[in-house]
Amino acid sequence: MNDMQSLWLIIAFVAAFKGMAWFALSLPAHAKQVFGTALSQPIWSRIFGCIGVCISLIACTMADHILMAVLVWFMLLSATALLVAMLLSYKPQAIRLICPKSLCGFSGG
Repeated sequence: MNDMQSLWLIIAFVAAFKGMAWFALSLPAHAKQVFGTALSQPIWSRIFGCIGVCISLIACTMADHILMAVLVWFMLLSATALLVAMLLSYKPQAIRLICPKSLCGFSGG
């Protein structure tokens, strides 16, 4: 594996992780858990989640051929979903660093 492949896979991991975190924040229970307030417009969180997941797929295809990229992408989505779930159960406030409140329409302060 060369340096460019490694860089693309790191980009894919970060994008997938941020996408899964945004997907989690689109649910009212997780938004309250992280920010203490519910979403007024959860569609933005879902859009950012889709963008993150799509960027991770593109980055995986840049790192390797399409068949291997899809396999790596599915494994990456599973790993990042598990990581977000564990982070939500252990320290939900840490997601504030990943997904800032100012990017979505939240009700309240």
